[in-house]
Amino acid sequence: MKIAFNQGLSRVHDAMEGLVLSYQDNYKQVYKDYSFTVSKNAAEALGFIQDHVDFAIPCRELFFSRDREAAVSFARSRFIPEDITVDAFADHLAELTDEQARLIMLINLNDAAKQSLDHEVLVRLSRGEGDVVAFIRQITLPPAVKWEAMEFFDDTRGAMQAFVGLVKRYLPVYKQVLDTYKNAIEGFETYVSQGVGADGKRFLNRVVRDAIELESENISVGILFFRSRSLTCVTIDDKLRVFIGTEYEDTVKQALGGEDISMLIFKNLADKTRFQILNLLKSGDLYGQEIAEKVGITLATVSYHMSFLLAANLVRLEKIGQKGYYTLQKQALKRCIAYLDTTFGLSEAKGDE
Repeated sequence: MKIAFNQGLSRVHDAMEGLVLSYQDNYKQVYKDYSFTVSKNAAEALGFIQDHVDFAIPCRELFFSRDREAAVSFARSRFIPEDITVDAFADHLAELTDEQARLIMLINLNDAAKQSLDHEVLVRLSRGEGDVVAFIRQITLPPAVKWEAMEFFDDTRGAMQAFVGLVKRYLPVYKQVLDTYKNAIEGFETYVSQGVGADGKRFLNRVVRDAIELESENISVGILFFRSRSLTCVTIDDKLRVFIGTEYEDTVKQALGGEDISMLIFKNLADKTRFQILNLLKSGDLYGQEIAEKVGITLATVSYHMSFLLAANLVRLEKIGQKGYYTLQKQALKRCIAYLDTTFGLSEAKGDE
């Protein structure tokens, strides 16, 4: 097993997160929807990006809408080399073939619209071996986004050139963010890098609270500055990529509030969507897209809720094949029941019924 901190991949991923979150105040709604408190540094940085990036390109809703996040998909792509850097990312995008760009977009649309087409079907569509227009017509997405998707597949090269041009203009702005918040970003990078280097799997298990099955042969670890409260996992072929928010550990501590872990479990059970997810998982393991379809939420929404459930050790993430599956941690619920039993003397009260 190889576990390594990958700064280049980490910053490319984080840069695209920042671009999507800064588009039309996406970050404000995202944090509001999922009960996160926006960190002061992240809020300032995202406001700075808003002020310095012109998003006026074709298909901008398709690329940057918070429910699609296609720009981030290009940073998560299986076509990203492990040795990528921020400086090389725009050139990497420019070198993608039309077929590769269409496949990344098709995977994103398939996820965003809660469809379940097999990967091989999407590959054939990307090659022009199928009716892409029919696929776009039948997916459940806003009409404006469908129209932009039609534009993208009608002129993939033109749409990608505009997107690459925007990324090239944005990256110097991102570097200013890196410079402004250098201490916070590089300090956390050093902490994670040294921890992974010294203790590998043990360090990572401690940070993610044993919530992720770390059995992949190749694990890349990175950090998140813009989504500082989150823990994100991405499976790409035989690789697992784990991104840890700079404030993820603090968020877990705050959620615990110095109380027993059971209190954090209660808070999650009280959330209607998380309870629904846990109720689904009692019947068997599910991967993110399956949860999204069954609950009727987007894949991005699943990711946010899973950040809380992972922190509470109510679920565990395990990579099986090409997908990351979530498993219900029944032992955590049993400990919670035991906590109630001990606290309220339930076993002793049987004679009082």
